Amino acid sequence: MASSVRRVTVVSVSKLSDTIDKAISTAAKRHNIGVESSNLLGPGRIIGRLIREPDVNAAFSAAVDITARVNVLNGIDAVPAMTKLGGRILMGFFERGQGLLRLGAK
Repeated sequence: MASSVRRVTVVSVSKLSDTIDKAISTAAKRHNIGVESSNLLGPGRIIGRLIREPDVNAAFSAAVDITARVNVLNGIDAVPAMTKLGGRILMGFFERGQGLLRLGAK
């Protein structure tokens, strides 16, 4: 019986960071939203940035655009995500390759 070997794909942190920066900049301009200057790893492992205006529709549209640009990197499988943190919104993506963590016993 042949076993299938799954190769691990490595994406450099600097390449990922540069891609996220460019994707966020483009999406912010396209959706006319202001964003904070640094990338964050937020609750639930959302990778993205805080936006200055609490416009949920623009934030999600921007998250979709960001995800589309990040998904071109080999080894990244992202889905759009956003969450509200107090009066601000963190928009960006979840990276599916991280897997889910099971909490509690079952």
